[in-house]
Amino acid sequence: MAEIGSGNNSSYPGGIDTNATPEVNAPASNKTRARKEVVEDLTAVVIAIENELGTDPAGSLSDVKTFLQLQHQTDGTHKSTHGPHVYIDEANYANFSAAVAAAPNKTLVVARSINLDANTVIGSTVSLMPLNPGVINKNGFTLTINGPVVGDPKHQWLSGFAAGEVTFGLGANAIRTEWFGVKWDASIDCTNEFRLAISACPNDGGIILPYGITIVSSELSFANKYHINMTGVSMLGTRIQMSGQSVQPRSVISLVGAGYIKFSDFEIYSGDNTAYSPKSILTLGRTSAGSFGQHKFSRFSVRGFCTVSAVYSVASEENSWDNVWVEVDGGGAQYAVWLSNTDGRGLGGYFASTNLSMWFSHCRLYVSSDSIGSATVYIQAGPSSGDIVFRDSYFAAGNGSYVEFNLDTGGGYGNYTFSNIRGENIGTSVKRGFRFVVGSGTSIARLHIEDCNLDCSEYFIYGEDGSNVVNSFFCNNQTTNLPAGQQV
Repeated sequence: MAEIGSGNNSSYPGGIDTNATPEVNAPASNKTRARKEVVEDLTAVVIAIENELGTDPAGSLSDVKTFLQLQHQTDGTHKSTHGPHVYIDEANYANFSAAVAAAPNKTLVVARSINLDANTVIGSTVSLMPLNPGVINKNGFTLTINGPVVGDPKHQWLSGFAAGEVTFGLGANAIRTEWFGVKWDASIDCTNEFRLAISACPNDGGIILPYGITIVSSELSFANKYHINMTGVSMLGTRIQMSGQSVQPRSVISLVGAGYIKFSDFEIYSGDNTAYSPKSILTLGRTSAGSFGQHKFSRFSVRGFCTVSAVYSVASEENSWDNVWVEVDGGGAQYAVWLSNTDGRGLGGYFASTNLSMWFSHCRLYVSSDSIGSATVYIQAGPSSGDIVFRDSYFAAGNGSYVEFNLDTGGGYGNYTFSNIRGENIGTSVKRGFRFVVGSGTSIARLHIEDCNLDCSEYFIYGEDGSNVVNSFFCNNQTTNLPAGQQV
């Protein structure tokens, strides 16, 4: 290779111009001369760059691509492997396991359909960002996600998993049912997908429900789940609806064997399937002495057809209900709310206990049954039962009583408070406000009824079988359509 300016058209000259005469700007001779120093300084820079890059002349197109792709994608876009918030694209790695291994303290992006290549645990320091249409397919392996899911994905990005095959740790925050394939357009049966979401949710976690209606055909159980908050958009904006069942379910949602569950801002609707109406719509209870309840319900609705009671609770205690709508529309059920220490109607799967405590406020309880034995609230309690309180609520019944007590023989019972209750007859005739059916030697420790206004035709309070109510308090109560002299 010759020097620059030698005239041999070399692509990679080997030295600067050493001629005595500087180059002349053609075409005119001896005009527009360039100073020798300027030309040689510039050409020296070019030579220095060539030597630094190692092209003298050396390298190939494949070498250049290999070097560039250390920092760039194959399409020329830059890899995001720098900065305080680092993003890792799983597509840059040989398999998903390799991407997970590179992702600690980074955000792992999944933007395409990928298959697991091993049982995978995503650590708590990894933020997972599924971008639509990104999907993680089971491919015969399990998946555990201990870190947060970011980007607020609202599409299905978990596919092929069964209950127990995908789980979330506490770092995942609240999960969404849509991630598991639950549809909220009332289009298909999503029982299995919803069960998968419940199974995957960690204790002390949460489940977010969107606006819309999802369909289930058999019971959703929260057994062995604790401290889970499931919340929707609003009481009538989010609905879990039972439809298409071919056998009679025990309930739509079961909290039997669960503890510290919170439901808010959604509705459970059992539908109007007269052939296979569930026995109850929401059931609570124990599977052991320790699984005792302490659930909270607010801005929440339970309604539809059932054969026993809309809410059926067996030995589930310390539950609170605030701004809850419970309604039996049909199906033969005689009670809106059944509270008992034992499984008196034989639904099955409960552990009996004597404890029974409930607090209701700002509730609407409605039963459409015209049966003479019906009641808005039925209370069957054993000795040593706790407090049951109803305040500032509306009771509606078609016949029978607003409240019926059925207490076992022997022993004393807890405290019962009914304050500011409005009772409305919506059927043939509600005979009694409060009806007591108790065993021999039984007494209620304390009964407090005040500021209640009940529409009944026979008695405000009616006791059978030697009922004994001690330490009772009645104040400012009113009745409608009750004959004179028939208060008690």
